[in-house]
This record gives sequence, C-alpha cells and structure tokens, in this order.
Amino acid sequence: MSDDLDTLCADYLERLRVALGDVQSSDREQIIAQVGEHLSEARAALPNQDETGVRQILERLGLPEDIAAAAIADRKTEHQAKHSSLLVWAAVGVLAARLLSASRLSRALSAADQAVRLLLHMRFA
Repeated sequence: MSDDLDTLCADYLERLRVALGDVQSSDREQIIAQVGEHLSEARAALPNQDETGVRQILERLGLPEDIAAAAIADRKTEHQAKHSSLLVWAAVGVLAARLLSASRLSRALSAADQAVRLLLHMRFA
C-alpha cells in the first residue's frame, strides 16, 4: 500500500514539475522540494497511511497547476519589483548626476563672476 501512496505523491510532484516548466530550474527545484517536504510532513501526521488520507492531503494542497501558476505569478511580481527598483535607482542616479553637474556649473559661474568682478575692479581702480 505504501508504494501506491508514494506513487500518488510522486505523480503529484511530477505534475507540479511539468507545470513549472518555464520557471528557472533552481526556483523550480526549490518549489518542488518545499511542496514535497510539506507533503511528507502531512503524510507523517496521518493516523492511518491510506489512500483516502493522502488524497485529502493532495486535495488540500490544491492542483499542481494552480500552485505553479501562483509561483510563476510571484516570480513575475518579484522580477517586476526588482526591475522597478532598478529603474528608480537609475532615475535617482540621473538626477544626482544632473544636480552634481548643476552644482559644478554653479561653482564655475560663481568663479567666473568673481573673476569678472576682480577684472572690473582692477580696470577701474
């Protein structure tokens, strides 16, 4: 009976692996390991190792395709957040560069202004 239960769980995890096909391999393996660990813990807690109990666990976990879709959506959200953060930091960098350039320009204009005043002072003195 245990072999049949192991097969049920292995089939479930294989469906999850297939559904996660487009996910980066390290992420895919991490997700499968986490679901597999949860599945093992839930099975260990069963009072009777029978097909009904394992099927209930699998039902509570949800369809592998739904887990994969949620994981893919999470990864896209993380990617978009990272991408957005990079865009924000790039914008901050551009603004900082402009401010720095404006500051240098301001100092250069100030120095030029002082030079003109000195020349004018020397000319009329």
